[in-house]
This record gives sequence, C-alpha cells and structure tokens, in this order.
Amino acid sequence: MARATGLMDPANAAKSAGLFQEGFVKVDQACYRVHKGKAGEGEAPVPATKLVWTCTRLTEGGAEPVLNENDEPITEELFFSFGGKCLPFVHPGKGDSPDDDEPEDLGTAEGTQGNTIFLVANDWTPNEKSGLMVMTKSLVKAGLSSEFLNRCWAPDWVGCIFEMKQHKGEKGSDGREFTYKIVSKIVVGPGGGKKSKSASASSNGAGDAEAALAPILRQLSEELDAQSITRKAFMNRVRAALDANHVDAKLLVPVLSLLKDDKWLLEHADTFDYKLDTKANSIIFGSLPF
Repeated sequence: MARATGLMDPANAAKSAGLFQEGFVKVDQACYRVHKGKAGEGEAPVPATKLVWTCTRLTEGGAEPVLNENDEPITEELFFSFGGKCLPFVHPGKGDSPDDDEPEDLGTAEGTQGNTIFLVANDWTPNEKSGLMVMTKSLVKAGLSSEFLNRCWAPDWVGCIFEMKQHKGEKGSDGREFTYKIVSKIVVGPGGGKKSKSASASSNGAGDAEAALAPILRQLSEELDAQSITRKAFMNRVRAALDANHVDAKLLVPVLSLLKDDKWLLEHADTFDYKLDTKANSIIFGSLPF
C-alpha cells in the first residue's frame, strides 16, 4: 500500500463532478426532462420537470473547449427545475414546432424528456424562487428577449454560449442556504443572436421578416392552389420552408409572429392569393373548386 503523502492537503482534493463550477458554457443539447436530484446537488431529491442543458465547458470568454486530463472536452448537464412540487402540473411534452398549441403529453416517468412542456393546469405558474425562474430572470437581466422564454421550446437553447455564475438565495426552513445557477453574460443567444439590443432590433425588424416570408408565400400559393389547410399546417409549412431556404434563425420569431397576426394576413391576402377563414382557423389558397 502506498504511503498517503499529501492526502490532507486541500490542493490535492478531487473536484466533485456534482458541484457546479462557474464559467463559460456552450449548450449542445436541450430538453425538458423528469429528473430526480441527488443529495448534495442543491435540490430536493424528488422527481420534478426541469429544463436540462447538456453543455461543453469553455475557456475564458467562450473561445475554446476546456479539456480534461485525456485532452477531451469537459461536458456536463445543468438542471433548472420548475420547483420541487411541480410534477403534477407540468410534464415534458412533444411538439411539432414552437407554435404547436397541442403538444403531446409525455407523462411523468423518471427520465422522460421532450422538446417542449405540457401544462396540465392552465392556471399553474412556477414559484419565483424555483431554479428555472431565477435563471430565466438572469437571462432577461442579461438582455434576452422574452419571446424565447415564452416559446418554451428547448431547441432554442442549442448553440447558445453563456457565462454562468452561482447566486446565493435565501435560507430554507432547515437553515440550508440555497444556491442558484444564473446567466451573467450572453455571448451567443438563441438563433445565434448576441445580447446587443441594436443588433436585435435590426435583424428582427418587420421589413426583414416580410422579405424572408414573401417568396415562401408565393411558393405555397402555387403549390397549394385551390386547397384549404389548417392554420397549424400553414405555420408548419412556412417553418419547414424557412429551414429549407436557410433563412437566418434570428428571423424565425418575427416571421412566425406575422403569421399569427390576423390583421397582417388579411392585409396581404390579395398579394399572395389566399383567404383567411378566421372561424375555421384555416388558409384557403386560390379558388376552391365547387
């Protein structure tokens, strides 16, 4: 047996994989998952629905991956809970797009994960002291538009680069002090956008969105002549065309916002040869045969 030289020196202590380390991260994957925390992770060890970021650790400023002793990038999962008692009210869901109003309920089994959330009780809201709410509050403070928070669409976070820090919260009834993971700086936000408000205003302008949408509507008008499709199908077709045309991801939200605006659709109906049926919630292209 080897002599335990230096065993009591704190400089030689192993770093715990379960403890959150401040620094820059890049989000490689994101989902909503039913996850049960472990003792020592800073959260109650009960199943809860959480936003999960699978991240790569980056060097100062977010330039390059941090490597381990085997020269491999260091990755980890960051969990942000809706609250310890949230599971009966909010489940992971599966949606066809960020605008899917009827996502599939994926249930409450531990490990279940989806790209969006399914709200069981429409009037339920998470506690302001939950890990997710504290983190999203920090995102807003760092300059993120609330549009992305309202979508509850996990893929929005893929590719984001954030500087993460710890934030001390209040003490619980047992005297334990809570700590939160927060975003202190946005290097790259959803859609590749930085936190600069001037850049956001320029790229997300209505004029740019309309310019990106116009050729798509002309194409759909030709392809779907004399056909009627639901509003949801219409949104999905436009979303697919945006991806196929490699439209700047920063324009995704502004374009889809136009499609949700009845006034805008009615004003441009003649230009793109369609009719909006607000009662049936459908789009009619060209003239339907009788």
